[in-house]
This record gives sequence, structure tokens and C-alpha cells, in this order.
Amino acid sequence: MVDTFDCQSIIVHSSLIARRRLCFDENLPFDLYVEDFCIAAREKYDIKSRILNIQCCHWSQADNPMDLKPDYVTGLAYIDKKYPGTCRAGMLSLLGGARRIVGPYCKYDTLQLVRAGADDSRGSIYHADVNPDTPNNTKSFMFHDVSPGSVVLDVGCACGDLGIALKRYKQCDVHGFEYNPASVNITRGTGAYTEVHQVDLNKIEDNAFPEYFGKFDAIAFGDVLEHLYDPEEVLRKSLAYLKPGGSLLLSLPNMAHASIIANLLRGDFSYTEIGLLDKTHIRFFTRHSIPVFLARNRLVIGGYRYTVIPIQGFQSENPYPHLPMAVTTALFSEPHSFVCQYVIKAQLNETGSFDDCLAKNAVLHTLDENANPYLKLCRDQAFAQYPPPRNRVSRWKPDSGGTRRGAICRIHHIEKRGGAPSKNSGFCPAGAGKSGFFAGRRQAHRFLPATVSFASDQR
Repeated sequence: MVDTFDCQSIIVHSSLIARRRLCFDENLPFDLYVEDFCIAAREKYDIKSRILNIQCCHWSQADNPMDLKPDYVTGLAYIDKKYPGTCRAGMLSLLGGARRIVGPYCKYDTLQLVRAGADDSRGSIYHADVNPDTPNNTKSFMFHDVSPGSVVLDVGCACGDLGIALKRYKQCDVHGFEYNPASVNITRGTGAYTEVHQVDLNKIEDNAFPEYFGKFDAIAFGDVLEHLYDPEEVLRKSLAYLKPGGSLLLSLPNMAHASIIANLLRGDFSYTEIGLLDKTHIRFFTRHSIPVFLARNRLVIGGYRYTVIPIQGFQSENPYPHLPMAVTTALFSEPHSFVCQYVIKAQLNETGSFDDCLAKNAVLHTLDENANPYLKLCRDQAFAQYPPPRNRVSRWKPDSGGTRRGAICRIHHIEKRGGAPSKNSGFCPAGAGKSGFFAGRRQAHRFLPATVSFASDQR
């Protein structure tokens, strides 16, 4: 027996350490030793782990959420390198005070993935308790978009997490559609849903469930549409179930997240067990395609929020060290690069044209950076890992020796080669020597990185 718990603890039979020589990796920070231990057991000896959710937290985290430390990010990269091709440690086990800040960043951690891999079904892989106070979570955003006492259809209800919260805190009448039979049984067992139907949305007919026509105040599609062959058609059919003036609540993943773009630039489009490139995703969305997608069904965005995740995302590879500094700076300067999901509340505009709806939906193009405080945290961490180029001014002076062209070429040498050549080393980009200073300067501009800015035109 123990009388204290950390925010994450591990129970290991002594034989695993004595006979299998499993041990904790001393190269890792304190936060990640459990994840590494469980991955090592699985990779080396096919020993599966189970997670036990104990609602407690470390005493130091009772009042203050835990910050994501630089060592933790470094540890994640270390595990990626140590176990190439396997599911990386997502974050800490989402327990106690840590889940308030860590939980919103991802849907899983390594232990949850190990647990899911040990089961024969994906029925519980999307399970995540809904905490209405969580500031960076799609289900909590949807929860706040539903009025108390509403009649709600939860499409793709998974394990019933949203319905449980709506029933408990807002006394809503919740019905559910779900494809996975194991998830249907879990949801029915919660007692939070009036009805739960096993439905293949790819095959649903126009006249299916006539008892639901005009019944619902809100219909929630929480991370569902990206799994469908024709999400636009499913959205159209669902409108028959909506009351006049009712709302659609949509959570759509952002295919333009920095991790996806950066890996694509490296030629990598690898699916993952869960996340933006979940292996069951077959449709993809961005901030530009979503407004068009909605306008085709005469849907207008009434409000939106978004979740953010760090630049690593859910991908196992870290592409950023291989990309030019100008590329990473451009990626991290774009706020949409950190968006994981757009959470949208939309209403039907029966009299509006496609162009009218599209114009109103353009609100999604410009992100309100103050709407999610975690955006700044993610951006600061990204630039801390991969700093933007420093602005440098090169000013040639006649009495400094050499030529203007030589000054430009020396800066080029310093930036690209890591050291300063002699004053008149003659190093310059190819073709800069015979056509005079101005031609050489233009040629140099083609080769110089973004770290150099010129103010050498004054004579």
C-alpha cells in the first residue's frame, strides 16, 4: 500500500525488472518515464499495459495547472527517435491537475493507446470525459452551445461522453447515432441517452427515422464528418431532423495544421492511430474549404471556436529540423497552423443564396487569436524550439576595406558556412564577379537566407 500518488503512477511486477531487464530511461525528464517504460515492454516483449483512472492529483497541482516544460517537449522528440514507427507518447496520463492544461492538447496518451491496442475493438478508443470547464476541448465547446433542456441528436456519439455531460448538467433529452457496436453498448450503458441507434451514416436513407423529423433543437457532429464518404450528403439529410431555428454543431479537423504541412513538405503523409490523420479519416477540411462546404447546404456560421495543439501534432516524425528557417517561420507565423479542430455552430439560411452564405462564412478565414489562450502558448513554444531569423543590417563603408560586393558575400559566408572569411577572401555566389556590383548584389540576393536585410544603398 502507498499513502501518496503522483499525477501518474505505475505498478510493475518485480519479475519484469529482474528477468526482462526493463528499467526506466535516465535520459528522460521526470514526466515521461512511465510512457517510455510501457512502450519498451510492448515493443521488446509484447507485454501490454492497462490504465486505471484514479481521480487524484499531486498536491502541488491542486490549485495551479502544470506548465508544459521545455524538457517535456525534448523528451517527446527523444522517444520518437528511440522508437521509430511506433505510437509516440502523446502527453501525460490525463489525471488530476495535469489534465486541465495537458488534456486539451491531445485525445490520447501512450497508456490509453496501449489499452486500446489490447482490446479487440475500437469501441473505447474515442472515449474522453467531458469537463465543461476545459478551455481547449471540442466537446466542452459543444456543451456550451446547447441550451438547458434541449432535445439533442448526438451523431457519432462514441461512448456517450457529450450526452452524459448534457444530461447531468443541462437536463437535456439526448438521442444518439453510432456506427461501432461496442460503442453503442457502452453508450446505452451510461443511461444518459433516451435512444441510441446503430447507424451506418454512409448508407442512411432520406426517409430514415421519420419520428425524428423536426424534433431536435441541436444536432452535434463531433469529429464525425471526416469519416464519411459523402459528408455533404449526410449533412443535407440531417437537416430534416432539425427544428426551425435549430443549430448544427460541427467539429472538423484542420488539415492545414503545421504538422501536416511540414510532413508533406518532406513527402510524408502517414496515417496514425488517432488524430488529424486518424487511419479512418477519408475527407479533409481547411479554413477555406469549410465555408464552401457549409454554403452548399445553405448553412451559415453563427459562431465558432477552435482547439489548438503543439506543432508536433500526432505525427511520429519531426520534420522541422529538416526545413528551411524561412519555412518554419512562415508556418508558425500563421495562427491557423496551430488549430487542431474548428468547432462551429451553424444555422440554416433558407432564403439565402450560395454566395450570400459563403460571404457570411468567410468569418472563418480570419482567426480570433485571443479566443483561445493556448494559441499563444503553442506559438511561443514553437518559436522557442525553432527561433525566427534575426534581422541583420549590412552597411558598407568606404574606409572599411574591400568592396560592397565583398561585404555582401562575407555576410553570406557567415550565415551559410558558420564562420567569417578573411576581409577579401573573394568568396561570393557564382556569377557575381564579372557583371559589376549591382548585378552581383542581385545575384547574392538569390542565395542569401532571410536572416540578412540590406541597408547598403547609401553612398
